[in-house]
Amino acid sequence: MLEPGTPANAVGADARLECLSCGSAGERPIAPPLLSIGKPGASARREYQRRTRRNRQVAARLLRFRLAAVALSAVVAYFAVQIFAALVNGLGRTHRTATAKLPFPASTAHDLGILFAIFAAFVVVARILASKPTTEAWVKGARGEEILADRLSVLLSRGVALIHDRAIPGSSANIDLIAVAPSGVFVLDAKNVRGRVVAKATGSVWNPGPTKLLVGGRNRSDYLEKMSPQVATVTTALTALAAVRGVPITPMLVFVHSEWGWFPRPLRLRGVWVGWPKKAVEIISQPGPLTPEMIMSITARLTAVLQAA
Repeated sequence: MLEPGTPANAVGADARLECLSCGSAGERPIAPPLLSIGKPGASARREYQRRTRRNRQVAARLLRFRLAAVALSAVVAYFAVQIFAALVNGLGRTHRTATAKLPFPASTAHDLGILFAIFAAFVVVARILASKPTTEAWVKGARGEEILADRLSVLLSRGVALIHDRAIPGSSANIDLIAVAPSGVFVLDAKNVRGRVVAKATGSVWNPGPTKLLVGGRNRSDYLEKMSPQVATVTTALTALAAVRGVPITPMLVFVHSEWGWFPRPLRLRGVWVGWPKKAVEIISQPGPLTPEMIMSITARLTAVLQAA
């Protein structure tokens, strides 16, 4: 058995500790270390940065055309005002005396034309400089993962291992966070979406039908469907560990900025737990059948099989 404080590495799927200096093996630790593996939101931030660079390159190539569009919009707005003023001044010309004041004198039409030209140019510039929603969605998702990881960091002192941002083999999707706790394995997907979270039946009172997940009035049921491949990936990764077969794997959809009403209660939809970070901490912190040794084995296996996204 290795003495406490001896430098060691976790070796193999069972997380057996091996002394760095002498190479001798020791027993598995009595309690797992405080493990937080990976960086929350790393892949989402990389994708955001990649898209931002691409958008800047496109903007540089189209700079001349965009400057021309700004100038053209200003010119069109100016002459549109002049044409409008001429039409208004021309109405009823036969009934107007020579001394009658024009509705739009030349100076007034010119000033209004300049004002509208500036406004039109500003609108075009604002549209050009506006960030694309598809690009902003990636940094928003990264913030959600970082917030969830921060809220769940209290679990590290309770013998829970956190594995962040793991790739799903053969897919461009990823797993935001995996928590390995005494109560089981939890696959968490962070959602940085605002609005009240509710479950709504699609059918009648007598025939309710499938229940939809609504967030801010929008149907977000696709979030539930995307949990299946994540759970399947974790399940497949753990099939080789005979000692941990039958370990409960719970999918959790965690909204970091949503609303839950006056009497909040987590939801259970299509086998997926749906809630908020504080409640997720309570669920994961519950006692369970996994020993510290089993937690270490599961963590070592998942980090070995599932690469960082």
